[in-house]
Amino acid sequence: MMKILWAVMAVILLVVVIRAIIEQMQFKKNGIKVMAHIMGYQEQNGQQFAHYFFNYEGTDYTICDYFADDHPAPDTDREVLFLPNKPKYVMREESTSIKLWQIGGIIAAAVLLVIEVMQLTGIGK
Repeated sequence: MMKILWAVMAVILLVVVIRAIIEQMQFKKNGIKVMAHIMGYQEQNGQQFAHYFFNYEGTDYTICDYFADDHPAPDTDREVLFLPNKPKYVMREESTSIKLWQIGGIIAAAVLLVIEVMQLTGIGK
């Protein structure tokens, strides 16, 4: 039973990472570059996420960063990618640690899944 649970956890991790990659690709492909002002930070799940303020086509937005990999100084401006049809988050193009997180997550999930499938099927014994 535990082996099935580990396999399910590996699949869930893989799905979460793939969703994050797809989301990032949407930002890169369809995102609109806007200059945004960093208003400050808000803690979410133990991490500090920047809140950006900007105006797009006459509408003011205050939106949280999609991924917190560094902490630029408040009251500074940064270029961000914005999806008008999904105005919940913005993303910075230079997010490098998100790429490492995605690669590590895929490798970890794949290794765990292969090990568990091998054990469940008896391959390699």
